[in-house]
Amino acid sequence: MRKIFSLVLLALVLVGCDKEKGPSAKDYSGLIITEVAANADKPATDSWVELYNSAPRDVNLSGLGLFVFDEESDGEELTIMDDMVIRAGERLVFSTADMTLVRGISSASEFQLVLGLSAKKDIVDRFSRDKLENAGPTERFGSYQRIPENGGDWVVTAQATRRMENFDAKPNGIWVWSSHMDAWIADDFKVLKDMKKLGYDHILLNYYSFDAPENMDKARQIVTAAKEQGLKVHAWMQVFKEDGTWLNPIENLTNRQGRYKQEEFDRLIGKANRYIDEFDVDGIHLDYIRFSGSGTGIANFNNYDNGVTASGAINEFCRQLRESIDSRLEGVILSAAMVTSNDVMYYFGQDPTAMGEYIDILIPMAYKSTPNRTYDSSWIVNKCHEFTSVTDAQVWAGIQTYTHYSGSQNVKGMTAAEVLEDADAVSASKCSGLVLFRYALGEFPDVNDLW
Repeated sequence: MRKIFSLVLLALVLVGCDKEKGPSAKDYSGLIITEVAANADKPATDSWVELYNSAPRDVNLSGLGLFVFDEESDGEELTIMDDMVIRAGERLVFSTADMTLVRGISSASEFQLVLGLSAKKDIVDRFSRDKLENAGPTERFGSYQRIPENGGDWVVTAQATRRMENFDAKPNGIWVWSSHMDAWIADDFKVLKDMKKLGYDHILLNYYSFDAPENMDKARQIVTAAKEQGLKVHAWMQVFKEDGTWLNPIENLTNRQGRYKQEEFDRLIGKANRYIDEFDVDGIHLDYIRFSGSGTGIANFNNYDNGVTASGAINEFCRQLRESIDSRLEGVILSAAMVTSNDVMYYFGQDPTAMGEYIDILIPMAYKSTPNRTYDSSWIVNKCHEFTSVTDAQVWAGIQTYTHYSGSQNVKGMTAAEVLEDADAVSASKCSGLVLFRYALGEFPDVNDLW
């Protein structure tokens, strides 16, 4: 009897000892790794890991660690989480940018992240790149995401969603004029929903939709409906051309000296931020981000002896816009329409390599049909290669939904099959998406299976 009592006493003591050891993995239930941006293999780009608390309670992270298994280490701890609390439904990001992540992770090789009380036991959650279907390096502004974020499957996405709900938008878009908003709103947003079904997840909506008082409410309706349907709306703004007039962002001083017009930069950046603040758009699309290419607007005529240049003006504007937007709200997509003519730097001042440091998506306007000539699909691919070969930014091809009658300004819409032939060529190239110009002209094919 004494022996039985002793065994019971020993068991009680052991239970008490377990409780004194501190928390267990079960205490962190609901806490998950929800997004990973592994960018150590990409220049000037931070790596970061996002946690999400899907539990209905706040969770104290003390005792937890984030550990990495890769070519460099076998369980190195990347974060210090003591005294941190993540509230119910909240996201928390650890990044090399602010050193809350002590080193970067590379998507170019296999790695595993472990969230737990230690690297190899008491594990709360984990992410394994090598177990991901179609595992491979992410694009510069992409990430690995759980969709849905509260425990769904991991996917490779082209656009990260830091501190936002995870969302894998297909890389297909449409340029839409403000005059078409009524059609998109009619019949409970039937056009918008139909375009979503066909695989177009990005709407590039013309600036007049946001600037004209009579259009603003319609623009807000479209943005709200788009978010509900899983689409992204980009404010399509004109940069160095307004109301049909070209704006030179450089002032010609005396003795071959020039200066960038900071007042113009500030005004345009303020406009972009207004679109974000007042309309909650997901992106800013920069059109006419160039010189006119003719007369005094030839870019090369605006290069000065003190180092002020046409391409420098464009790059500096892109840099300032990127920094201004990122300081206000993370995750806004910047895209830019790019000229595909020869001697682009000389005439228009666009440098895709430099612009790609600040712009998420470069969109070469690979329009194969003009009043003077028409090319085939291979021309589109070759033009896009001129961009994919010189930048780490995403390149989406801008292609037409219409052709010109030979030798005239008159156009006719293409059939869905004709548009799809060009879209297939883009998909087979190194481009990572496409945008169609434009809605209400030509038919739109199903592009769900292109990427």
